[in-house]
Amino acid sequence: MGEAYLRKKFADQALRELELSLDLYKRMKEEKQPVDPALEGKIENALTRANIEARTKKSTANAPTGQNVP
Repeated sequence: MGEAYLRKKFADQALRELELSLDLYKRMKEEKQPVDPALEGKIENALTRANIEARTKKSTANAPTGQNVP
């Protein structure tokens, strides 16, 4: 779900879902449940991209528009 949000440029929702995914993955690993070792890297990569997207989105939202408001 986090990857889908990221592709749709919903960075905040993507971050939330990816953080939940990473937490679940780590809990499963601690509990010695079967996990795909490659999945942790994929989640972390997506988290990095979502963080970049969120920062970019916030910096563009706060950027001056160049228009003078009376």
